Amino acid sequence: MALGRSTLMSAISGNVGSTEFAMTKDGMVMKKRKPTKRMNSPAEISAKRTFQEWSQRWSSLTVEQKRAFNAYAKTHPITDRLGGVKNVSGRNLFMKLRVPSSPDYGPFVEVEPPLNTPRQYTICWAELWAYGPYFTISDFDGLSPGTPVDSIWIARFQSPSETHKPQRWIPIVTKLYSGTFVNITNHFLASCGDLCPGEHVALKFVLRCIDKWPSDPYILWITVLPVIAAWWKMDDIAATPVVLDNKRLNDATIIDPTGDPNANAHTVAGHIHLALYLDGVDDYIELPDAITVPTLAADTDFTIAFWWKPDSPAAGTAKNILSNFEVGSFGLAITTLNNNFYVVLTFVDGGDTHAYAVLAETPVDNIWYHFAVSRKGTTLNVYVNGISVGSETHAMNSLTLSVAGRHLLIGARPVPDRWAPGAVDDFRLYAHTLRPDEIAVLAAM
Repeated sequence: MALGRSTLMSAISGNVGSTEFAMTKDGMVMKKRKPTKRMNSPAEISAKRTFQEWSQRWSSLTVEQKRAFNAYAKTHPITDRLGGVKNVSGRNLFMKLRVPSSPDYGPFVEVEPPLNTPRQYTICWAELWAYGPYFTISDFDGLSPGTPVDSIWIARFQSPSETHKPQRWIPIVTKLYSGTFVNITNHFLASCGDLCPGEHVALKFVLRCIDKWPSDPYILWITVLPVIAAWWKMDDIAATPVVLDNKRLNDATIIDPTGDPNANAHTVAGHIHLALYLDGVDDYIELPDAITVPTLAADTDFTIAFWWKPDSPAAGTAKNILSNFEVGSFGLAITTLNNNFYVVLTFVDGGDTHAYAVLAETPVDNIWYHFAVSRKGTTLNVYVNGISVGSETHAMNSLTLSVAGRHLLIGARPVPDRWAPGAVDDFRLYAHTLRPDEIAVLAAM
């Protein structure tokens, strides 16, 4: 690098050949020209392709159409990022309309200046889960003419105060607007990778319609939710037998052969919000094999945690609060018997059977109790109200506890008759082992 002070040198600015010239307070700086940055990231390639596409579309407009955009631009100044107001060319305004191409929707054909802006979003809502999946639902007040699409960006690692503007937006997807839950996990993973539990992020939504300006951005601030396999909050009040998984992946089902199986017929006050009541006659909730079987398979770590409010006093016959147990086989059972809680995990390996039973000497009253069962390798732990009531390490404890077709049931073991009357709330299934302090936090909710 060299410095120069001549009048000729001070008039030079920019690149000449392989040399870069720049004026500083100390004079002209000459240095080796930096290599051109390669625009080869997926986002940069996509943006470049879209820009080229819309540049070609501008070239294909007729003279009259271009005049219309130029005339429109003269009477519609724009505001730049620094708040300055200025007029731009008709071509620049046309390029601001550009929408990335996608197989999800037909091409946008813009041949005249936009008449107005589409109606703005009134609701944008999302749940982001650590390590996926990610679900979004977005809505706005009425559909504009034409097929709308929405674009979504994310800004990661934001301050929880939400007082500053994100500096870097990562494009996630531009997709056909649906107005309902959409799983866009793959788009998130391709654009920004896995999200971290507790990470604060901002999402930006922009709606686009043919012959209309893009909507104003809708910014949504979110804290990334914890790693969890399934989460049935039991807050269901719909006239359907569906018990919603909060991740919208593994909904459970209310079974009530002689009564009303719809959730609104079983809804009661819960420990956290609402709960579902099972009458102990023939009611139960069937959890789906799609998530319980792989989570409770051999050599897997897991944690089951939930709230239960039993009817009291407990009968002398075992009543299964949670069970997929069959006599002579493996399985899990949490029961009441003679005014005590029992937790039994049974493992079978050929002709060998090992059962780990825990008697929790807690009076079975008509109050809320928190249960948690976890496995880490060959070690089992059982908790009631956040307090450890039993732990065992045994070689057979790593064997399977579930099999397809033998459902994990809340409130029952139908054969023989072991229905348990009571209410269940906030049932969580983790595909990893929670620490004792994490279980204590759940029990303190």
